[in-house]
Amino acid sequence: MSKISKNERTIAISWLLYSIRVVMGMEDVRRKIIIAGYPKIKNKRLIRTFDAFQQYETPPFTDKKEEILAYCEQIITCKKPVVFTASNIQTDAEDEETHYQTFLVNNPQKRVYVINPAWDKNAPNQYGIYEPEIAYSVIQPFFENLRYEVKYIELSNPAQETTEDVFCQTWSLMILLDILNLGPRVVVVPKLQTEKYKLLLSFYQNVFQEIPVAARELNDVYAKTVRENAEVIREEGGIDSKHIDSICATDLLFSMTPEEMI
Repeated sequence: MSKISKNERTIAISWLLYSIRVVMGMEDVRRKIIIAGYPKIKNKRLIRTFDAFQQYETPPFTDKKEEILAYCEQIITCKKPVVFTASNIQTDAEDEETHYQTFLVNNPQKRVYVINPAWDKNAPNQYGIYEPEIAYSVIQPFFENLRYEVKYIELSNPAQETTEDVFCQTWSLMILLDILNLGPRVVVVPKLQTEKYKLLLSFYQNVFQEIPVAARELNDVYAKTVRENAEVIREEGGIDSKHIDSICATDLLFSMTPEEMI
């Protein structure tokens, strides 16, 4: 990686982290991460990711809630566990907040495990800083109506304890892989933010080294994002975006420290 100033590196890392969040929300990338992290997973083709975004621009205006419920109807016939991800659905076209939750559906046991990265044993309703709205208002009622037991995975500490931690896409995957490999139980999450980011960074470096399609997506998204935000970078960072446009996103990631994520 070419030599850049401290200011350029800080700005480049901020756009890199944004690009990582985009890539970690991609359905195909998430599917590949799950399969790589738990090769014994069944129903690989049914692994889905439902993002937050409704279709507001052109008819037909498909309701994301109905799309998710149709998928749930499809998977209840499976004899082996099914995993999927869903985000809280945006309330209008301007709503860009997302909160990803993952689900493990075991039909023979009639049980659904819900992973909310903000789960907090000390918070009201144990929701934490983000309400798992898609789980609570859509998926949980669907399965409870079929007499399934719905259990929320307990965390020793909330993975997301501050609104500055915007990595729900990643936490939801990491916790899912943990319970797939070790079974449903209380998942240990560090208390200190720096320790949490150490885990995240290690996970990212492993994913983008071991899964080529993820690395290609990251480099493409980073380059495109920097180009599209050239004016913002000039105005807020006081630098020419070309200085960070030429950076290889994966090279930058492999050189990062956990402290640089804060």
